[in-house]
Amino acid sequence: MKAVFVNHCHPDTPHICATRVREFARAMADRGHEIILLTETLDGNSPNHDATKVADQIKSHDFSTPFNLACPPSGHDFIKLLRLGKLPWGIRQLVIAWYYTFHHGVVTDWRQGCRFYLDAVANEFNPDVIWASFGNTDCWNIARDLAAAANCSWVADIKDPWEIFIPRFFRKKLARKFDDAAAMTCFSNMHKEEADQWFGGSKSIVYSGFKKSVLTEPPPSPSDNLQIMLTGATYDQIFLQHIMTGVLRWADTLNDDEKNRVKFVYAGSDVGPVASVAEGFKKSYRVDLLGYLPIEQLQAIQRKSLVNIYVKSDRTFHHKLIELLAAKKPVLCFPAEIAEAAHIAESVNIPLYSCQTIEDITASINACLRHSTTIYDASEALENLCWENQAVPLENVLLNAIEEYRLD
Repeated sequence: MKAVFVNHCHPDTPHICATRVREFARAMADRGHEIILLTETLDGNSPNHDATKVADQIKSHDFSTPFNLACPPSGHDFIKLLRLGKLPWGIRQLVIAWYYTFHHGVVTDWRQGCRFYLDAVANEFNPDVIWASFGNTDCWNIARDLAAAANCSWVADIKDPWEIFIPRFFRKKLARKFDDAAAMTCFSNMHKEEADQWFGGSKSIVYSGFKKSVLTEPPPSPSDNLQIMLTGATYDQIFLQHIMTGVLRWADTLNDDEKNRVKFVYAGSDVGPVASVAEGFKKSYRVDLLGYLPIEQLQAIQRKSLVNIYVKSDRTFHHKLIELLAAKKPVLCFPAEIAEAAHIAESVNIPLYSCQTIEDITASINACLRHSTTIYDASEALENLCWENQAVPLENVLLNAIEEYRLD
């Protein structure tokens, strides 16, 4: 199969927005498929490919790894100002309405920049299918542009909730615009249920995962610390306050030696908010703020935790649950999780403490301490959730889309 994967975020972007499509591109290349990963340039910088030479570069590329075609944005100065947050209220809303009405998206500068490269991709690469992930509708617009040029089908991926990312007035109209997608893949069942309200056609759940190699990592050496780790976005300082209070109340039940070993670690992009709340707790236990870490380094630290915590948002399904389960340590979320997340944790037999109150947090960490010597031998069950194995249902969806297009 020759496929083009479309994602706005460059694969080197230090943000979750780059992860899903980048990792599936790699996994599909490992399965023997030829993949072009079409993205914007990193931070909107100058292109890493000369548009006039792209055909030759595609021809000479070793497709044992994906070919990243990073296209720079072009034109549309209002869009640039919009993305930088430099438009005043009122003008901002008018620009958004104008671009959704006449361009069906608000990243039109990137879409226009891609147009310089699409003919080379269509003619030299001759893709069988396009897979495009919704973080914005221009990923889908580009997929449709390229599918038309290459005379092939395209498949929509939805990893962000439609009702949250698209203004109310445009949701139904835009959904109809993309009803020519051959199929749809969904980030979770939660995403699928929401997508069913707006889109027809077949839908398949394809979870984001983790690298299978994580499961073969040796267990971490014993630590003198009682490490409680919080990972990822924090959403609301009240949630942070409750989590750190729950840790404090748990620490207060320990003897002096144990209390001195308590360490609260945060890794993620919300260092400022965490630091602000943590000021009130530093006298009670050690707080380490690590910031955004490469995934391999992050996972090594998570494997040393007594429990790994994340903040639950009602706006989405959390991929980080699957990443945390790969550490083979108990997971705690606050507020409480949905049934789908609980089912995933149950399927790999690793505890997920779904907490609704500060008292729940304290009791859950106590339970983790009581069972701190338990070894969760979940590698076999977890394998189903790794990128390599989740690529199989994605592969099936894309192959079916190719076959149906040929039959038509």
